[in-house]
Amino acid sequence: MIQIRSNVFETNSSSTHSITICTEDEFKNWKKNKEIVFDRDDNKIVNISTLSQKIQNTIKDRKKIDKGVIDDSEEGFDDKYDGDEIEDARYLTYKQYSERETSLESFEERYTSPSGDKIVVFGEYGNDY
Repeated sequence: MIQIRSNVFETNSSSTHSITICTEDEFKNWKKNKEIVFDRDDNKIVNISTLSQKIQNTIKDRKKIDKGVIDDSEEGFDDKYDGDEIEDARYLTYKQYSERETSLESFEERYTSPSGDKIVVFGEYGNDY
């Protein structure tokens, strides 16, 4: 069966490609862990304040893990956070994004638009198997 969908680009490839574009300020705040996280499902940078309170609390706990404030080896900790939860999380801090294990190549480029906007373009590519 052949299915044709308008305005959709499809390949018969096993390769993976992702690209995210954000402002230089958003990227700097994400790197500094300042209320910005990466949404892996939508490939975009989001402000934590736009997310539900439950997700905000989870992200704050993960930031504490990143800083070593919460000891994730405590008894009962795994009941709250599965060991793979951060690896599989939808929302990632810059540290979690950059330290996760992946077989993909990553890139990060900076540009200034003709109107003077400073933007950062980043993402991943390659075969994810």
